[in-house]
Amino acid sequence: MKMTRKEFLLGSASAAGAALLGGTAGVSTAKAASVTATRSQGQMTLIKGAKILSMDPKLGDIYGGDVLIDGMKIAEVGHNIDAPNADQVDATDMILMPGMCDGHRHLWESTAVNRRDFTLVTWHMMWAVAMKPEDVYDYCYLGGKMAIDSGVTRVIDEAHVNHTPEKMEASIRGAIDSGVGGVSCPRLCGQVSYGPGDTVEYKKANDIRIGRGADWHFELAEKLRDELFSDSDAPLQFGLAHLNSENGAVPLEQVHADIARAWALEPVMMMGVIFGEYMGNSKLRTVPDLIKAGLIRENYIAGHGNGITNDELLMLRDIGAGVGSTPRAEVRMNKPNPIARCFKLGVPVAIGWDHMSYCNLDYFEHIRYAEDHMWANYGENKEIAKTMNARDLMHIATLGGAKAMGMDSKVGSITPGKLADLVLLRTDRLGFAHIDDLAERVQTFAGISDVDSVWVQGKLEKKNGELVDFDKGMYERVNNHWDDTVRPDGDTIKFIGEDGKILTPEQVRSPYLMPMRPPPPTV
Repeated sequence: MKMTRKEFLLGSASAAGAALLGGTAGVSTAKAASVTATRSQGQMTLIKGAKILSMDPKLGDIYGGDVLIDGMKIAEVGHNIDAPNADQVDATDMILMPGMCDGHRHLWESTAVNRRDFTLVTWHMMWAVAMKPEDVYDYCYLGGKMAIDSGVTRVIDEAHVNHTPEKMEASIRGAIDSGVGGVSCPRLCGQVSYGPGDTVEYKKANDIRIGRGADWHFELAEKLRDELFSDSDAPLQFGLAHLNSENGAVPLEQVHADIARAWALEPVMMMGVIFGEYMGNSKLRTVPDLIKAGLIRENYIAGHGNGITNDELLMLRDIGAGVGSTPRAEVRMNKPNPIARCFKLGVPVAIGWDHMSYCNLDYFEHIRYAEDHMWANYGENKEIAKTMNARDLMHIATLGGAKAMGMDSKVGSITPGKLADLVLLRTDRLGFAHIDDLAERVQTFAGISDVDSVWVQGKLEKKNGELVDFDKGMYERVNNHWDDTVRPDGDTIKFIGEDGKILTPEQVRSPYLMPMRPPPPTV
């Protein structure tokens, strides 16, 4: 059952540290309202007559096929399945495919799709600071619904809006209540010491953004793990994201200690942003450094991975780790994505979304972005892209992505015994090609408007093109609240530049103030 904003506020109104870390308020009082119910066995659905893009190498494509869902799992795949007690779905002329797996997303940024002046400064250092816990809850809930709406059933959700205990809790609860599956990975950093109406040195504020977490981040993560993730069968599982190990804001020894402390909390998955170099020092490479320290393990996914060398990618592969690349966002970062090299070297890689301010809500578009980016990079990436086909790209979006996320034994293909993460596509739209190869049809032509139905772990989350049990007016209300409250409050935060002067609105909205962007062109 979805937890309302009012219920969240009632459950989290106490003081941050005491309520969330030691008392009965906060986390424990709202537990019953927030935890998604486990799908029970015996609830059966029979999808009949579909063109099945199974992504299972043994089953292949099945035309006019049936899939029987029993509770959470796929019970049977084939022709003429007899299940008289099952709810039946006529999938004639439709394509049934596995739910897609997004390896790098920030659900709390769901409202950023309307913010064209999004920068790391405006979003992370101003507007996010002004967000209240109930705002964060709503944004994460909507973010999960947006994923499901586009056919994504599993995400690695890096929540890096953990300024207070209440916000950290809210981000996880919103994600759980959205119904999306995958791994919730709150980043163990982000405590701020300023708020709306304050004036702060830009360097100090940026150091806070990229700096260490507080003890309460680790303590609260452990408590929320036990409170909200005790069900190993729930769609969303407990993970963690460690602080960026490459930006030089924290001494390397402390980075190692904090990541080790995070591993001690036993997440099912750890993720970290890895571009390649540590502090811009090409002699100290991040992947070998963390592997040598025992901090990259099998259940690890490296976010972005643009600057990771081929030899380092092989290290990740050999240790059983994966990569979550975000091709659309990385175009804006002026960095080539590593998907082609991962494909060539056999490194598990998933396509991610990253910042929603300049990212289409249609996940199929991101699959196509990945291909286009490979060709546009020329050189090695283009040569590898020439060897790839639509089925390779759909593998990355489904079973290959699931492997990068450490869950290919459970999802990623339509295989008996796996969890029923399924997407049913309509094909009667003008322009949806009727060529024979299913992977080619989906990879080239499918879009969010074609997603008829989505099951997450056997639960129907989208039906007849509409999200199930979703308040359509919520999105408009949340955006109105943003325009009336959150953004105006965030815009009252002022920054002092290196020259001692307050940065102008134009300066804080300039992309050239952001790290990782090229300098402005000179005339």
